[in-house]
Amino acid sequence: MKTSTADLTVILPNHNHAKYLPEALGALLRQTVPPKKIIIIDDASTDNSVEVINGIISGKTTVDISLICNTTNLGVNAVCNQGLSLVTTKYVFFPAADDVCHEQIFAKSMALLLQYPQAGFCSTLSYVIDENSQIIGESYVPLIKTEPCFIQPQECRQIFRRYGSWILGHTRIFRTACLQEKHGFDEKLLSLSDLFTSIIIAGKNGACFIPELLAKYRYSVQSYSCKSSIDPIKVKQMLAIARDNFINQGDIFTKQDINIALDRWLLTFILSILRAGGADALTKALSIIPESRVRLRQLLVILQRANLLRQPVVFEVILYLAVRPYDVYRRAVRYCYRPWLNKKSII
Repeated sequence: MKTSTADLTVILPNHNHAKYLPEALGALLRQTVPPKKIIIIDDASTDNSVEVINGIISGKTTVDISLICNTTNLGVNAVCNQGLSLVTTKYVFFPAADDVCHEQIFAKSMALLLQYPQAGFCSTLSYVIDENSQIIGESYVPLIKTEPCFIQPQECRQIFRRYGSWILGHTRIFRTACLQEKHGFDEKLLSLSDLFTSIIIAGKNGACFIPELLAKYRYSVQSYSCKSSIDPIKVKQMLAIARDNFINQGDIFTKQDINIALDRWLLTFILSILRAGGADALTKALSIIPESRVRLRQLLVILQRANLLRQPVVFEVILYLAVRPYDVYRRAVRYCYRPWLNKKSII
């Protein structure tokens, strides 16, 4: 009996992830509802990625798989846009070459998307794994619903305003037309591009959500997102462009929405820099804080003088109380009442 395929294209960007490709590609090929096409774009890898990919795709598979080899490194956002230009299916998925998908993520996500064709995308929950593929926790996002559902655009904006983003890019399947309407991913936004694009699409089209752990995100301090989040120059660039891009969306998001989003991202970047440590961590963190945020700048100096910057849990709680006090409650619920989360929403 022939297995039906989803009207879905998978764009798999890769740069020097030869070690993880068999696991990542294997998971895509074991889907209970396979995609119509998988396009792998190797972004000028210097390891043996191409050899590994060719070895996998030359084997027996019923999925249409093709490999594109870039001769120069374009960067992940440019590669995703390159892949998007080749998509002819109604839906598109952009996993990372070092992440792993549950075998039913396509079946469950596509079933919900077909039920709600107006949705801009569908996302799920996810585990976090280390470089040895061992589970070390779950991706931290607010549990916005307890059943698979479609969330209307207005409610998406309300949730984003009150609780932050629930969207995990490595679990998210886009409706292709929505992404093409936005001209793909803004390459100048660097590691914020993926999340920013998702927020805009959800705020305009609504989104589907499945509260199940249907993927595994691999955490690495060498990842693209980690590296860009501790570079002060790149951080200031991302925040400035994100503000302009929000404003350019018209009246979809209010001034309050924009300020809350930028505050959260600023705080995330500050914490990333401080966690990374180093003799110049405080200097780097202060450099990304606007001069107008006098109290926040003073607070960091006080924490440093009290020798609290060496205690991540302490300075994280203090900074959240100073910048986003309501988010402290959200995090407390997430961490302290873990057994309830499979049954209850925090909203």
